[in-house]
Amino acid sequence: MKVNLPNQWYRPDLVGMNKTDALWDILHDFTGVELKAHDRHYDKDPLRGLVISCVDSMDARLKIWTEVKKYRPDLYLDSRMGAEVGKVLVVTPSDPTSCRKYEEDLYPSTEALHAPCTAKATIYCAAGLAAYVGAIVGAYVNGRKVEGVVVDWRLMTVVRGGGGKRTPRPEEGCVFFTHDLVYQDSSPPTRVCSWSSGPP
Repeated sequence: MKVNLPNQWYRPDLVGMNKTDALWDILHDFTGVELKAHDRHYDKDPLRGLVISCVDSMDARLKIWTEVKKYRPDLYLDSRMGAEVGKVLVVTPSDPTSCRKYEEDLYPSTEALHAPCTAKATIYCAAGLAAYVGAIVGAYVNGRKVEGVVVDWRLMTVVRGGGGKRTPRPEEGCVFFTHDLVYQDSSPPTRVCSWSSGPP
């Protein structure tokens, strides 16, 4: 995990720790919220409420999308980043048009452009994209209109779009997939578990 210090804001005291446990530690320090950490593969647990994907490969997104289509949570956010360009796609799984539009931007990893997403010089991009995800989650939680975003930090441009539906207040909680983790807030039970196994 030492390589993740400058680009994912892990602290030096967390080096050698599993990312699931390290994220628990960071979230607890920031919020004081007691979470349950489970270092394990996602095992087809029901997805509901809000699902957020922040994974490193298109193949992982394809697997998550299969489960999203099966369980049809209220809203699905897929954040993607390559070097200095990022986007957050907003999908309403119960809306066939929204699903079709998302699937047009879904493909196997072999067809993906392999831009460096963890270069030391791009931490501001990851932080900026996380801020957009946070803003979209805030809109969702408060019943406001949610829409996706494309950000190009080289050109200093932001394009909003995608989603665009006013969403009901969440009653089913939240699931958050990130490189190795699933964070689910199901009010009050919460969990963090591993999407992929192994040390960071």
